[in-house]
Amino acid sequence: MNSPETLLQATINRLAVRFNKSVTKSLAYLSEIAKETPATFQRNWKEFKKEVYEEADRISKHETEQNGWNDYQNNSSVHSEVQEKIDLIRAKVAKLNRKLEEHN
Repeated sequence: MNSPETLLQATINRLAVRFNKSVTKSLAYLSEIAKETPATFQRNWKEFKKEVYEEADRISKHETEQNGWNDYQNNSSVHSEVQEKIDLIRAKVAKLNRKLEEHN
């Protein structure tokens, strides 16, 4: 039978072996990540910059369209012509609805 001191020493030895295996695996994993990180970072950075430029273009386009729409709305003669056309279309739609209701 093994003495308690021998069992304690065996336990410490086995824990040390397992710990070393675990540390070795972790270091190998971290080493692989460290190799991939610069390329991954560079790829993500390029994608991010592309997204930023696309968003800036979208905002600029939206502002340009908004300014054009504001100019259009500020032109009262065009605005009243458009409103008249809208009113005519609404009247025609209402008339068609009445005819459909009468038919049914």
